[in-house]
Amino acid sequence: MTVAGEHQGSTPMFGIFLLSMYSLVLIPLTLWRLGGGSGEEAEVVKTWSSKGGKGEKKKPLGEQLRAVFSTRMVLAWLAWALLLWYVKHSMGSIENFDPFAILQVPVDASEGDIKKAYRKLSLQYHPDKNPDPKAHAYFATYIAKAYKALTDEVSRENYQKYGHPDGPQAMSVSVALPEWFFSKDKQTAPLILLVLLFGGIVTPLGIAAWYLMGTQKFVGPNQLMEETIALFMDPRYGIKASQALGRLPETLVCAMEFINLPTPSVSPRLAVGTPRRLPPRPGWPPSYQTSTPPCSDQPLLPETPLPQIFRPSPPLPRAVPQEQGPAMDELRKAVLRLHPDLKDKAAFWKRRTSVLKVHMLLLAQLSREEIPPALKKDLEFVLTKSMPLLQEMLAMSTLPRMQPGYGWLTPAVGCIELMQCIVQAVPLGAKKAASVGKSSETPAALLQLPHFDGEVLRQLARKKVKTMPELQQLDLEERRRLLKSCGLSSGEVEEVETMLSAMPSVWVSAQCVVEADELDDDIVLERDVVTCRIQVMLTRPSHMAAGFDPDSIKGKAALAYAPRFPQPKEETWYFVLADPAANASMGITKQNLLQAEAIGARYAANWSAKHTTAAVANVAGGGGGGGGKPGGAAPPLNPLLAGTKLDPFATNGTGEALESSIEELGQTFEIKFLAPAVAGKYDLQLLCMPDSWVGCDRAVPIKLRVDPATRADREGRGRRAALQRSEESEALMRAADGSDVDSDAGQEGEEEEDYDSEEYGTEESGDEGEEGESDASADD
Repeated sequence: MTVAGEHQGSTPMFGIFLLSMYSLVLIPLTLWRLGGGSGEEAEVVKTWSSKGGKGEKKKPLGEQLRAVFSTRMVLAWLAWALLLWYVKHSMGSIENFDPFAILQVPVDASEGDIKKAYRKLSLQYHPDKNPDPKAHAYFATYIAKAYKALTDEVSRENYQKYGHPDGPQAMSVSVALPEWFFSKDKQTAPLILLVLLFGGIVTPLGIAAWYLMGTQKFVGPNQLMEETIALFMDPRYGIKASQALGRLPETLVCAMEFINLPTPSVSPRLAVGTPRRLPPRPGWPPSYQTSTPPCSDQPLLPETPLPQIFRPSPPLPRAVPQEQGPAMDELRKAVLRLHPDLKDKAAFWKRRTSVLKVHMLLLAQLSREEIPPALKKDLEFVLTKSMPLLQEMLAMSTLPRMQPGYGWLTPAVGCIELMQCIVQAVPLGAKKAASVGKSSETPAALLQLPHFDGEVLRQLARKKVKTMPELQQLDLEERRRLLKSCGLSSGEVEEVETMLSAMPSVWVSAQCVVEADELDDDIVLERDVVTCRIQVMLTRPSHMAAGFDPDSIKGKAALAYAPRFPQPKEETWYFVLADPAANASMGITKQNLLQAEAIGARYAANWSAKHTTAAVANVAGGGGGGGGKPGGAAPPLNPLLAGTKLDPFATNGTGEALESSIEELGQTFEIKFLAPAVAGKYDLQLLCMPDSWVGCDRAVPIKLRVDPATRADREGRGRRAALQRSEESEALMRAADGSDVDSDAGQEGEEEEDYDSEEYGTEESGDEGEEGESDASADD
């Protein structure tokens, strides 16, 4: 029996405690990985699927098991099995005292059967018959007490009450810690104290501090390093008001994530010039107070020395493969072959090796140049990390920088266009001459197609096909013959058709109003908070594929067809309300248009059901040429193609819209912005731009008239207040007229007091209407 106040450890119980805590982490983690690492909302739509349905969230069982049970997971479960085996063997067998089971007799056995069984076991375990000490202990502890419990009255009563022939047993409480923790040996006390101190306090706190220090290096929604944010905000290397698409990579490659990229020792062919140091700059991150900026290709002031831009990078934890040296030289030759003008630009080569390496990898990727195998992983890292970096640059571009709180338009549009070029591997030179809304007419839209290059574009131009809409509007068989004549194989033509079937077309309707006390006012005053209500519908040629189910479009997002991007890319759309004349970004929103696509798919099914099948037989093509109208010899144009004249939001009775209200046709959202501070007429644009497609942009013109705000308007006594009072008066009059009609209809069944109430209500409404009119006249 344990002495009162004395603690007793239990090594088996400690094992059970460890097994329980370990299972609470391992089992849910395994189930989470078996489920794909996300819930039902993580399902995505493969826009290029011939059936147009959901992307399969669950992989085959074999692939799931290989993905889930990686080497680390197998080792984790092996440790769990070993811990389970230890607990099982350390606990031993815990059995309840059952005299019938011990004597091996049934419950209804008679006294003679019990004595007979006792004598039989005595011959086997009695000390006189078996000298083994274990047999003696078993006989005295179990057999003798079991016989006594079934034959002695007192023992039987104790067994029935307490479950043991000796009566109530003393309770032993143990702590789930190893037994040596409670050793009375004074020599082990310091060791026990150290284990408790470091194992229970210092180690958990150290792990928590290490984790928090590691996570504090990354800030913002895109989880970028603090030094990266500082570099992007620096006036020399950061975003500038006039920085267009062609200059944005110079800022992108200055991210600290790229500067820390392991690189080989500096090659003499890459290092040009004499390195010098910059004086310390206040406001720079701590890691830059004693070093120099990472890159500089901007003109420097005469008193500013040339920055040390190609000095060896600091030691990094990950070793650099030795074969990267020759690979860098090979990459340099490829970049110079693609961009011979860089040979004379010394500022391009006077940068850190890591910055130069990232810039050359980007240029090679955008030109679809083959990358040396030693740099494949670096390229994958650069492409994957470029998307959150560009999102951060976009957010910085749209920060309030101009009155009354507008951002810069040129770099904002350039960031989105650079996302498109990186995802689809399109050269910047083919894209930078285009304007938003007309990018489908540039070579960049065609160059995003698989296996397209300059030679294919030249051959298409000879066949009078120079833009993406011209290629899309060709008949399917005619387009196949044309592509094969340009040197593409049958498999390559199929890849082109797959991408054409997934390219989106957006239909947008926008209206700017001022929301004031449940009243939408078209009068916009200076510095008013204006709401731009946007309605969007998205369609794709794949929506007209045979067997397509519009209801299958659901989940979290749609995947863009990006064969040259290293990871699955979710399609995202940016809507920018802009004033191009002032280079101002007035408002921006980021949207997932999956709901708009589901509505567009139903619209496509409705449209195809109303027209001849010849017009919708092709997945990526459709009906006749140029802008023919439905009817006549030429079939109607496929509405899923960009560049057609069809407008689903039109209300002119063309019959092409769905048989439903305009409010139900499209995904709706809003952009709130401040009206310009100066009265006048403004020609605004709503730029609709995806981050994964080139040539699918759309620019919606919006005319905004801003009236000057008078003193009465600022004090709430102007035209808007009068209009609001007038609306309230009309509402009261309509309510009064409705009560008159209801009262007359039920007049025969009403009592006299009801008639008085009705008369009183009519007079009261009339008075209110007259009072409202007099107030409006007075204000006028």
